Amino acid sequence: MIALLAIGVAYQAASSAVKGPSPYVDPVIIIALVGGLLAKAITNVYMERKC
Repeated sequence: MIALLAIGVAYQAASSAVKGPSPYVDPVIIIALVGGLLAKAITNVYMERKC
């Protein structure tokens, strides 16, 4: 899931860079990417402490 979001960010940045002078990436995708990374990190810490 995180890999797909990262690919989406890269695609948006590349396509907007071709179209105009400044690249634009949808902030919703970036928020989803950061949220996914945080959830994964928190889950890893929780599982480490539980076992």
